[in-house]
Amino acid sequence: MMSLKSEAMALASSFLPQDVLEEIDLDSFELSNISFITEQLKEYFADVIYTCNTKNNEKIKISFLLEHKSYYDPHLPLQLLNYLLQGYDYQYVKEGKKKLSLIIPVLIYHGENKWKKREITDMIPLTNPAFARYIPNFYYDVIDLISITDEYLKNMAVGHLLPTTFLLFKHKGDSEYLLENIKEILIFVKRTITEEERNLFIESVRNYIDGFFDVPNQYVMTYDNTIREIIDNKLYVPGSAIDRWLKEGRAEGKIEGKIEGKIITSRAKDLIISLSLLKNLSDLSTAKISAFAKVEESFVIKIKKIITENTSTKSKKMILKQFFKDIELDEELKKEVFAEVDNYYKEKKSA
Repeated sequence: MMSLKSEAMALASSFLPQDVLEEIDLDSFELSNISFITEQLKEYFADVIYTCNTKNNEKIKISFLLEHKSYYDPHLPLQLLNYLLQGYDYQYVKEGKKKLSLIIPVLIYHGENKWKKREITDMIPLTNPAFARYIPNFYYDVIDLISITDEYLKNMAVGHLLPTTFLLFKHKGDSEYLLENIKEILIFVKRTITEEERNLFIESVRNYIDGFFDVPNQYVMTYDNTIREIIDNKLYVPGSAIDRWLKEGRAEGKIEGKIEGKIITSRAKDLIISLSLLKNLSDLSTAKISAFAKVEESFVIKIKKIITENTSTKSKKMILKQFFKDIELDEELKKEVFAEVDNYYKEKKSA
């Protein structure tokens, strides 16, 4: 979601401090295909970095950090300091810059408990304030979704997928909320966006809902019918992303949930999500895709190698051989995996 310029600009304009926002040229936002996440930091964050200009034509970097943990971590200031050091070191060593660009860290937190902002000074108790000058303190912005009302998110005038994403993050796993608020959650469907953007958004939302919400079987039909009601005849067309969402896997269960009463293997879930991300967010590095999918980077690299070096038919055979050699896949599950492979090649052919 944050790899889309429209959503990054919407997030910045809605949540950055006003005095900072007034000094930034939002139209100059440009996605950077880099990451400052190290192996040590992968368990804490995924990052999406944008470069932009200030009103004085200075280059700065705004780093949107999605916090992985669902609980408050009191050591986060140290993790953020590590992240910033990686970012400045990257500019100095790898980019060869002598004058470094400022990095503004924006943390997106969607834990169950309210965020308690801490600085490094809070972690180092001093009785003599004269020593405070030696503490490497810095400022960071936090978007604490639990502290933001649903009404504010639903009524956001900017962004297309941002309100939807934040509502899903905030209520992750709450299937009752999902069923009661699906119309508001899918509000972007009727916004003025291109069909390509709509399909990308639908795929992204679908992956998240199927992965983190368990809709009871007795409500699946109600859920699907509600989605149909949201979409008018013009938008609901055979073969569209919405059509596939309603047809693929929902009747029998969930792509990453239950198919004919069996719990899908984590390996299959990781494969389907990774394929979808490689299709929809091909401009991102494998490191970022692995962070979003919460899999090892080697897993994404292996998938990418298969689908970029082979035909669709051969890729399916190789995926079965390399990822499911020791698993007898259910035929319906195999169809889901193959459908994602086909979707990848269709997207690349039309690009």
